Amino acid sequence: MEIETPAAQLVIARLSAMSPSVKLSVGSHGTFTRNELITEVKNNSDIGKTIIKLQLNYLRRMPELSQALSQV
Repeated sequence: MEIETPAAQLVIARLSAMSPSVKLSVGSHGTFTRNELITEVKNNSDIGKTIIKLQLNYLRRMPELSQALSQV
């Protein structure tokens, strides 16, 4: 069943902007292509939920990370 919350839509848009040839390792769950990750997010699987959490945490910390990098 596909569930596309606003957070999922945002993550899908971010993943869609990546090259189709990109592969990401998700711990012990294995390696996934961009399209596989999009499917996982759309299906609200455990891996999809993990990807959403990771992406949202990254976006929340982006201003803090940007400021730290500007001081280097």
